[in-house]
Amino acid sequence: MRCRHLLPLAMLALLTSALHAQTTFATTTYPTGNGSRTPVTGDFNGDGKPDFATPVANSGEVQIYLNSGSGAFAFKSRVSVGTALQVATADINKDGKLDLVIATGDGGATVQTFLGAGDGTFVPGESIALSKGSADLELLDLNNDHVADFVIHDCDFAQPTAICDLVPFMNDGAGHFTAKPALIASSTTTASFGFRTIAVGDFNADGKNDVAFIRYGPSESGGRGFNVFFGHGDGTFGPPSFYATPLPVSIAAGSFSHDAYVDLDVATVAPCFGPPCQYYAAVYLNDHTGHFGLRSRTLIYGTAHSVTDVNGDGIEDIMGTSEGQEGGQYILGHGDGTFGGGQNVGCCETSLAVPRDVNLDGRHDLLQGKGSDGVTAVIRNNNAAVICTPPGSASLAAKICSPGSNGTVAKTFTVKGSGNAPAGVQRLELWVDGHKKAQALDDQLKASVMVAAGTHKVTVVAVSQFGSTANKSIFVHAQ
Repeated sequence: MRCRHLLPLAMLALLTSALHAQTTFATTTYPTGNGSRTPVTGDFNGDGKPDFATPVANSGEVQIYLNSGSGAFAFKSRVSVGTALQVATADINKDGKLDLVIATGDGGATVQTFLGAGDGTFVPGESIALSKGSADLELLDLNNDHVADFVIHDCDFAQPTAICDLVPFMNDGAGHFTAKPALIASSTTTASFGFRTIAVGDFNADGKNDVAFIRYGPSESGGRGFNVFFGHGDGTFGPPSFYATPLPVSIAAGSFSHDAYVDLDVATVAPCFGPPCQYYAAVYLNDHTGHFGLRSRTLIYGTAHSVTDVNGDGIEDIMGTSEGQEGGQYILGHGDGTFGGGQNVGCCETSLAVPRDVNLDGRHDLLQGKGSDGVTAVIRNNNAAVICTPPGSASLAAKICSPGSNGTVAKTFTVKGSGNAPAGVQRLELWVDGHKKAQALDDQLKASVMVAAGTHKVTVVAVSQFGSTANKSIFVHAQ
């Protein structure tokens, strides 16, 4: 069963909770072309403002738009590829400029790299042949060298049920990638409902990135649920743990409780034989060792989930959308792995919603490719609370908004900070007098600390998507 029909918006409105104030959005669209898919954000010209690149499957290209300020964008360039399915960005050759990593599905499926010139234009890098075709590609640092590697869900969709590999690729530091041993056997039957079958993060807090992977197959091929593979720090992984989940369709990593460990959100579908189908966010909390337990199941529109703080309360929320369907919803987190009712966003066909503060106002905006509309939508967040407006995105940086430098504080005080980087930040950490006190898996941090009377050093550390760090320190006087 591959049911992708969702509740119509009129029915979704009945699910909206009256307990939360509605966050409102304003949408501007850009004509990227028919078949526009999920964009990626990055500061491609180093001017301190995040830009975007959108894969356009029908025209066989990726289009790059530069941020001209205040979250408005203008077309800059395009790169020609096969059937562009997915694009990711990182500085893969360590020259200080963002590059593109593009998964294609043009019969001879490949991963193609394009090297950034630092002005929003790109030149071809290498082409990596796949054995089948990409269902999902996720960048991560596999060996702690602060350079992007990737893992890919490589599937043969010509078969009645997709036969897939899950393969890590290691970067040599110059932008050249080599396959490592597959994490699942090539005969494994899985399925893909589109983008986001892989989630990555340091699940067991050992300093090495791990991989979670959706399994959607019959019992003889491993059953339905998800696997968790713990990384060894060299591109290889230990044997997987398996978690049974009814009808999973996508997976995302986030931190849904106040312990700031990496948790997992699995989009699941209720059994159905035609529209409307009902989808849920099944949230699994981390026990601090990389093992997961189901905490909640919340009804939400959409098969593809993104994690972001929608309303600016310092708690991560979940956004759900579905490619080829109408509308989107978010559910607000309570900070304990449970969520409120769905609240509607948008009106049109959407792919995965990509969160990024594009106008540097301290609120998380959304970007979406709208395939049949032929546009990329920039959906600006109008009225979320602001914790700390971020620094620019030209380089990795941390910022402290409060308390003020050399200010006087109470023995219990709240630190508000933010961070930014060309491809975004992985997390923010709060340190006091050399001791780590809190962290947020976000580009915004709000945390209270208790200290003794006297002078204390407060540091906010921004950690990039691939482990590099930058920090900002101040001194405060507690009394």
